[in-house]
Amino acid sequence: MKAIKTTIAGTGARLYLKALIFSVITACAVIFSLLCIVALLLLIAGKIPYSIIPYIGIGVSAAGAFSGGYVASRIIKNRGLLWGSVSALIIFIICFSLGMATTKDTLSYLTLLRLVVLWLSGVLGGIMAVNKKEKSRI
Repeated sequence: MKAIKTTIAGTGARLYLKALIFSVITACAVIFSLLCIVALLLLIAGKIPYSIIPYIGIGVSAAGAFSGGYVASRIIKNRGLLWGSVSALIIFIICFSLGMATTKDTLSYLTLLRLVVLWLSGVLGGIMAVNKKEKSRI
């Protein structure tokens, strides 16, 4: 009886870990792709005010968090709010760590704004993934 419970619990933990790893990889790929597109558009556009660059970064990160929450919840197939939140918080920690390592910036209102926007978009992606109906196969 214990072997069955251990196997079921092990499978669940493995599924959660797999979902989080795939969601973070997906989010990083989306963020990288969108940053390349934004960089190309900024090169074409020429001059832009430097004050909007952090907000562009937050928007790109939000798109990545949305896709990460969507992928995690789609793999797990339940609790979209929880897994979207967890995925978004992992992505925030990665973005925050990279930002602190490269710019030596301090905490600011943009950090809190990034946290809130990433969390909300990750939750939204998780909820949308759980509520999406499966395709019926005939």
